[in-house]
Amino acid sequence: MCSIWNYDGKIAYDDIIAATNAFDIRYCMGTGGYGSVYRAQFPNGKVFALKKHHRFEAEDPAFDKSFRNEVQMLTKVRHRNIVKLYGFYCTTDTCSSYMTRIVHPYSSNVTVMASTIGYVTPELAYIMVAIEKFDVYSFGMVALETIMGRHPKELLSLLASTSAQNIMLNDVLDPRLLPPVDPLVARNVVLVALAFACLHSEPRSRPTMLHVSQKLIPQSNMRPLATLLHSISLFITVRITTIITSAIVFLILLAFACFHRRETQKNQTKANAIKNGDICSIWNYNGRIAYEDIIKATNDFDIKYCIGTGGYGSVYRAQLPNGKIVTLKKLHRFKAEEPAFDKSFRNEVQMLTNIRHQNIVNLYGFCLHNKCMFLVYEYMERGSLFYALRTDVEAIELGWTRRVNIIKTIAHALSYLHHDCTPPIVHRDISRNNILLNSELETFVSDFGTARLLYPDASNQTVIAGTYRYIVPKLTYTMVVTEKCNAYSFGVVALETIMGRHPGELLSSLASRSAPNIMLTDVLDPRLLPPTNPVVVGNIVLFAMMAFACVHSESRSCPTMQCVSQEFLSRMKTSITALHAISLPIKEKCLFRNVEYHIFFETLLLQLLLSATVNSSSLSSLEAKTLLNSSWWGNFSHANHCQLEGITCNEVGSVVQIFLSSYSSPHRKLENMDWTSFPNLEVLDLSFCNLTGSIPEEIGTLSKLTFLDLSSNKNLEGLLPLTLGNLTQLVELRIYYTTITGPIPSCIGQLKNLVHMDVGDNILIGSIPSSIGQLTNLTYLHLPSNRLNGSIP
Repeated sequence: MCSIWNYDGKIAYDDIIAATNAFDIRYCMGTGGYGSVYRAQFPNGKVFALKKHHRFEAEDPAFDKSFRNEVQMLTKVRHRNIVKLYGFYCTTDTCSSYMTRIVHPYSSNVTVMASTIGYVTPELAYIMVAIEKFDVYSFGMVALETIMGRHPKELLSLLASTSAQNIMLNDVLDPRLLPPVDPLVARNVVLVALAFACLHSEPRSRPTMLHVSQKLIPQSNMRPLATLLHSISLFITVRITTIITSAIVFLILLAFACFHRRETQKNQTKANAIKNGDICSIWNYNGRIAYEDIIKATNDFDIKYCIGTGGYGSVYRAQLPNGKIVTLKKLHRFKAEEPAFDKSFRNEVQMLTNIRHQNIVNLYGFCLHNKCMFLVYEYMERGSLFYALRTDVEAIELGWTRRVNIIKTIAHALSYLHHDCTPPIVHRDISRNNILLNSELETFVSDFGTARLLYPDASNQTVIAGTYRYIVPKLTYTMVVTEKCNAYSFGVVALETIMGRHPGELLSSLASRSAPNIMLTDVLDPRLLPPTNPVVVGNIVLFAMMAFACVHSESRSCPTMQCVSQEFLSRMKTSITALHAISLPIKEKCLFRNVEYHIFFETLLLQLLLSATVNSSSLSSLEAKTLLNSSWWGNFSHANHCQLEGITCNEVGSVVQIFLSSYSSPHRKLENMDWTSFPNLEVLDLSFCNLTGSIPEEIGTLSKLTFLDLSSNKNLEGLLPLTLGNLTQLVELRIYYTTITGPIPSCIGQLKNLVHMDVGDNILIGSIPSSIGQLTNLTYLHLPSNRLNGSIP
């Protein structure tokens, strides 16, 4: 019996025999060609499924390999939607020499056909090479089968027919269910129908599962299509694969939702490890042998093998007989006797035996004894992020691209802990000391001694735990741990990675109303040359802005780590050239106020693009911008207006973007601007500019405007002009926290492209115009703190 996680071999085997009465037929739930499945209830009340191979199959080397392969895979992965393997039994040699990768990047991956008929990708029959796109094909089959209620073989056969007729989506939905009536559910059904983008005959044209996964995350801006369901055609012709693949899939949300709907709450997992001698067997180690190997490898924890010492214990480097190098974290003897540290030790074992992620450090084994307590980890050659940033030589080696990857990797790992583990796990001690780097400078999150499981029905109150200057301030008086505690710590580490030092002074500026604007270039690590690659610049700006969102004083305004992680995946190709023109959002606290996270990041992207090279063929790189002086209001007619900071021009010198947020000048009036000078203006941001007067009718001449922000100008008054209806290209409209009065004009309904509208905190009166219902693209509408009345149309 190989011991995995919770079970010692003999005890588990005896329990299984007793629970099934030696595999009595009455406990059998199903039988297939390879074996039978049994239901077994253990003495602790937990119910398990046992998959037992037929004896004649077990003697077949191919099935023996299949058995070992399944054990290997399920001991290497851990996800809340992947079935959990608790243990296994084999009567031959020890099960410690498994294959090491699911799809190895450096081998030929030549294979035999192994799959279920009707789900295997056709090209496997002739190329005989396993690639990830095979799973994509099978996923598409299962997704279509889920929505249709039957195998989609007849539907798929039409893909090869040039004379196939169009088939209505409504005709292939499972007839045993009533057609969906909820708008979003109907939208999801349409998305599921697009699953056969995954069935493209060319594997290279299929989307990756990462891409599919990102598209399956629910978006609140998804447009309802219930009324169109009856008119949606599947367009089953040879051209459909090209059409759907070119769209690269808004995929299969309902299939994912169906799995979630059927998912029941999992039992609370425990890591009450059974000790073999003085060391618990985890994954690859047999207790006694592993303990002897470790004692020999460190010469009984000799000081010469020690690579670090802290208040709680020492860290050793040990090379095992098989050549593998591991890290040993050994608690000081006097600490091992303290109940608090014993609890922390057991907690770390529990966490790391229940999670598996490519960027979370692997726990190989542990020893639990009243005189000796240590953990066995994979070895990280480059140590912690703290050491990498401390010395100039290593800090320079850690260039901008690598620092960007470090921040991105931490975000992905935390997103996994918060959103892919059940219950969610909060690390509680994200700091530069607990971010480790291997020889390739790949990043890993470590030290789960203070981690907490978040149960939905529990208070989750706690004592303060973590590293000083990385703990969210609010925790000191709420004493309630949430995922946002990790988000704050992540923001601090992200800023520290960019700055090369702890951002303590910068964070203190957030509490100061009189703090001056700080340019991003002024806080970049001075040991590195400023980045010149536009994509790298865009990533640094994006990450810095997100880090500030994470350390926001209002936890409700802090994005989730899943949101941050997804934005990193989708926004990392933003190009920005004018790095010197980017200031940090220290004073702009309203930037995150009452804005949903996906809207916040859409807005953030627009703000970043104000200095970005959106189209290198049409926008020039303005490297010689100068600071605006007090007379900037009249400079737009000046020949050198393109040299002004905050102004972006195209190749012919026409202004396309004006970003003058926070450039306060006393009593500047919008009426005094020459609006005819901006026929090609696309972005206008004059928020926090201390504007006075009213919004002139001439603003309606800006026919190409897509973004308008006049918010936080308390002295801006008058009415919303009727000419706003002429801005038909407008996507974002922000006019909040002013003294604008009067009704909302019905011409708002003409803004067909409007996605975001915020006119809160004004003195608007009257009722909401019914024409607002014509804004079919609108995903965010913010109208509070006005004097509106009447009913919602």
